[in-house]
Amino acid sequence: MNPRRLQIVLYFHLLLVGLFRAGASEGQLLVLVTNGPISTSLNLVMLAEGYTRLDQELFETHARRAANGILGAPPFSSYQRYFNVFGIFVESREAGADKPQLGIQRDTYFNSTYRSFGIDRLLTIPPNDVNRSPEDGEGKVNRLLMQLIPEYDVAAVLVNDSDYGGSGGPILVISANSAAAELAAHEMGHSFARLGDEYSDPFPGYPDIEEPNTTREIRRELLKWRKWVLASTPIPTSDSLPFRNLLGLFEGAHYHAQGWYRPRYECKMRRLNRPFCEVCAESLTLNVFTRLGVVRSTAPLRSAAVPVSAFLPQRFSLETFAAPDDAVHVEWTLNASPLATTDVTAVELIGSSLGDGTNVLKASVRIESPRVRNDPAGALGELVVWHVFRDPHSRPPLQIRQTGDGVELLWPGTAGGFRLETSTEPQSSSWRQVPGTPLAAGGFWMLRLPLADNVRFFRLNRE
Repeated sequence: MNPRRLQIVLYFHLLLVGLFRAGASEGQLLVLVTNGPISTSLNLVMLAEGYTRLDQELFETHARRAANGILGAPPFSSYQRYFNVFGIFVESREAGADKPQLGIQRDTYFNSTYRSFGIDRLLTIPPNDVNRSPEDGEGKVNRLLMQLIPEYDVAAVLVNDSDYGGSGGPILVISANSAAAELAAHEMGHSFARLGDEYSDPFPGYPDIEEPNTTREIRRELLKWRKWVLASTPIPTSDSLPFRNLLGLFEGAHYHAQGWYRPRYECKMRRLNRPFCEVCAESLTLNVFTRLGVVRSTAPLRSAAVPVSAFLPQRFSLETFAAPDDAVHVEWTLNASPLATTDVTAVELIGSSLGDGTNVLKASVRIESPRVRNDPAGALGELVVWHVFRDPHSRPPLQIRQTGDGVELLWPGTAGGFRLETSTEPQSSSWRQVPGTPLAAGGFWMLRLPLADNVRFFRLNRE
């Protein structure tokens, strides 16, 4: 597990009941959506910007709407049960954001501003072209996150302004415009998977670095999303009607009208109110598993040395982060030998089948997702290892059941080296052996006794 996830696990109970506060922090942590422990979940945090002291309820409403926009958009919708959503409320003296083009200045906590770098809808916090100091913007965000919820995965500054605007990067910035939910999903593409904008509008000085969904490559055999492209689709791909519903190589992306290409004619990274294309959805899905891993939990814990009874089966199981339409494949081996199981996510062992010393049980887990065709880093695979040994102190179970005129005692036929003994006192030193009768079916021994006035005690003792 990611060490960053381990360091904060003790905070979870406090977070759930909403009692946790950072002592010196000016912010208040709010729990908006809880789907699991923060150590095994993706944690989305919304921070209030331009909300005054009386606006906390309004902020919560806007934050839930933005979170729903993100988690309701495929592919996030397939994995939304693994997301928690938190809010951090900090007061601003004034509502809104700066609008230099209109001569409007607002006194807000994170110093948000529209028309960053000369683009009207580009809404940012420092450092930007207006204020180069991170301490007036991103630095404040990072300090609040470290104080209140250091195990966050995505942070978004939500600006209390109705004008459309936003930006991606390490920290999302989105406005409270009516299209904020859709905009939030777009900006999440930047921050969560480093997807690029597929706009053709020029952005002078923007780094010419390819993102998962943008490229300058026009050779089919070297195209990074070639597994999604039909052999019959021309490369580059015309934007005429016959090709607009295909995956290919469409010119216009990364703030260039020429020489840069995108996978689909339209995608959420190019135009709002469109779905993420398959290439973007694949990248987002891979990042879900890169951040979470594949295996959510195991029983017993994988880090423990597990004693296994020689007489009772021990169940080993795992839970994954798979979506409902993902397929889960698990290969189980014991000391490198395959194990057969009827349940793909569980297997049972009995100590009598184990060798001397430590035995190695492995589960090689692989998720097959309809959203992923390229997984070069193996993000959808994980190996789980248990070290198991035969418990030298295990005893066979003794079952006692009452019949009409007596009692029956049964114990496993595999309990070699044990004998049934009885006594009238549990602490007595005068235990005596009682012979049993082997049963033809089930591999059990049985002793049938009439009911007696005195209480009898029974035990299986080593011979």
